[in-house]
Amino acid sequence: MKIIQQKRSCRGKSMRNGKHPNQRVAKQCVLLHEPKKNSIGSRRKSKKLKRKCNYRRLHKRTPYATGHKRGQARHGLQRLNGEREAHGSHGLHGLNGEREAHGPHALHGLNGERGADGTPGPHGLNGERGANGAPGPQGLQGPIGERGANGAPGPQGLQGPPGLQGLPGAKGEQGPAGPAVDISTITVIPRSFRFFYSTPTSISGTVAIPVTQFTNDTGEAIDQFIGMGTNSINNLYINGMMQEGRLFTINRNSLVLQLNEDTVLAGTPIILEIIQISLQSVG
Repeated sequence: MKIIQQKRSCRGKSMRNGKHPNQRVAKQCVLLHEPKKNSIGSRRKSKKLKRKCNYRRLHKRTPYATGHKRGQARHGLQRLNGEREAHGSHGLHGLNGEREAHGPHALHGLNGERGADGTPGPHGLNGERGANGAPGPQGLQGPIGERGANGAPGPQGLQGPPGLQGLPGAKGEQGPAGPAVDISTITVIPRSFRFFYSTPTSISGTVAIPVTQFTNDTGEAIDQFIGMGTNSINNLYINGMMQEGRLFTINRNSLVLQLNEDTVLAGTPIILEIIQISLQSVG
């Protein structure tokens, strides 16, 4: 590197009277031919002067001083270099310098545009079902729905007990007297209808006995009680004894007994008698 600097220092200068422009180099080249001294310092100085002398010879031969291109001189210099000396021992490493403080952080750049969505992955396995939560508060009652169609009528139920007798109404005005009737020509004709029943089991309380379970005087089954009307009298016999009128009621389809706490044992005969009264004129 030092030789190249010396080469540049004499670039563009011509040789005058056979002398090199750098008088110091020329003087050192002359000293190269003197007898060498045996000292170590003399040998080192001799090698250094020899390298400078070679540079001088190259500079005189090459056309670099007469204005030729710089590249040709460089090639000539490379051909005349001597053998390379062995490297000397490495020097000690210098101390590490102090570390500079960090500079301020730069501002974050703008976020880039979002890329296209990737293909969805496969669905994971279903997790286990968690415990049931506490029931929430009851909601408000919804509006009343439309009324449905009427269902089919059910079978007729048993007749209930008769209600209490109502209070007597106010007495009306007496009507005019009718014409006198000769009752000597009128005949009273009574007719009696009897119906028989035997209890299969003991009964108590309020019991309704259907009319189809009774038989008439001839032992035939019946479908209704005949002889009932405003001009008839009804009598009930249980085990051959006439009963009070408050213990029973009668209609054309059944006989209703109101025994309360009394009990009628199984096999007890029950007889219902209906007496129909009619009038007949004679003469």
